[in-house]
Amino acid sequence: MTSKMKIFFYFIFAFSVLGFVHMLLNNPTQLLIMAGFVAVIIFLFRRFAAKGNSYSGDTAYQKALRQQKKRNKTHASQSSQMVKLKRKNRKEIPFTVIEGKKLKKDKEKKENFH
Repeated sequence: MTSKMKIFFYFIFAFSVLGFVHMLLNNPTQLLIMAGFVAVIIFLFRRFAAKGNSYSGDTAYQKALRQQKKRNKTHASQSSQMVKLKRKNRKEIPFTVIEGKKLKKDKEKKENFH
């Protein structure tokens, strides 16, 4: 958007705010009637017009969601079975601890320090 367009929209916005304040001070009942009329039109539009268009998309979404949940359940059960199989196939290996030199070096440093 160019700077000229921004300035134009700022002027439009400023004039609309000025008109709103003027109407609020001079005739607040007319403003309330107009706001109520706009609210009723928006309510009716959302209630009837938008419902027909979004309803088919909503059902398609719900159907896809159910299918995905069903796929995830089968995948989750298969993956849990694979984990159980991996655990059964794993051999028990005894671990041995190899003593490192770190403790010996620390002890030597402490003995030399005192």
